[in-house]
Amino acid sequence: FRIHYGFNKYVFDKNDIIVLDSLVQVLNNNQHLQVTIGSFTDCKGNAAYNQKLSAKRSRAAVAYLKKKGIASNRINSSNYGKAYFVLECSKTKYVKAGQIVNRRTELLLTEQKNITWEKLHQTIDPQTHKVLSSLALPVMVPKKAEKVSVNRYCIVTGKQIGRAHG
Repeated sequence: FRIHYGFNKYVFDKNDIIVLDSLVQVLNNNQHLQVTIGSFTDCKGNAAYNQKLSAKRSRAAVAYLKKKGIASNRINSSNYGKAYFVLECSKTKYVKAGQIVNRRTELLLTEQKNITWEKLHQTIDPQTHKVLSSLALPVMVPKKAEKVSVNRYCIVTGKQIGRAHG
């Protein structure tokens, strides 16, 4: 589940509410699932401000889920600010219309609580040496010797559609 924002925004529009309500339905039908929330910004503005903005995005998602009856102990959230760009983002490589993909909240369903986003690859500007984009994927950070399993669920029916072990 993913929500995108306008520049400097953290409120939901009617399409976001549809996404969030779909998530609530899946969580209500699968009481064993947790939701992990990660919020991100684009590269405009300073790092401290963007960290606060991504925190507001995460808090808004958490508040909505709680208001819909999802228990706090099933919700885990993090805010990443100017980290993990989907689309290249710098002063020289900033496509205003495309930056909405970087301004996002990702909501992941899992059976485990300990999920974080891990950097897999970065694109660096050769002139400024700044990060243009980072490929990051959510990964589970298992406790030592813990076997990790992931169930995949259909967002429409909420039924399990696959299982992977690691």
